[in-house]
Amino acid sequence: TPPTYTGEELKLEKRMRDLFEASKEINGKKKTQARNQIETAMDWDDISLNGVGPARWKKLSADNKSEFSKLLRQVIIKTAYGRLDKFWDGATYQFDKIEIKKNIGHVVARFNVKDQSFTLDYYLRKNGNNWSVFDIAFDENKYSENIHEQIDAFLREHTFAKLIDKLKKRLADLG
Repeated sequence: TPPTYTGEELKLEKRMRDLFEASKEINGKKKTQARNQIETAMDWDDISLNGVGPARWKKLSADNKSEFSKLLRQVIIKTAYGRLDKFWDGATYQFDKIEIKKNIGHVVARFNVKDQSFTLDYYLRKNGNNWSVFDIAFDENKYSENIHEQIDAFLREHTFAKLIDKLKKRLADLG
């Protein structure tokens, strides 16, 4: 049996359930509302900063930060939206763990999809009364680290302007 949560953990469990339910509607009849709910639940500033890395981020102009953040967000969203319909087809979930330390939440969700079981770890930060997702991990591989490694490798050989061009091309390829 899954654990029972109280207090702030219960609020975080409800937040995650609401986001999972919204993600099921991402391409359905309520897609505008669902997409807005998902997109506003993400900490895009943190995702962008960690993608480039704090040292490089400090050196970027405000315009470069803004353009990178916008493009990265659009690429992530388009990629995720294209996969969610298939993901939820027959999938179930339960929460194995919800833990809060100060303003950081860690949620472990176990998914069962077509006789396969796996977990995703969600990392959230509390801002005021809201919990925002700033990272997700599969098999202990954090999405932020994966993005950062790819961007870091690219920027060792290319300029930031070329990274922006690559993101624009990726976005165009996604349709």
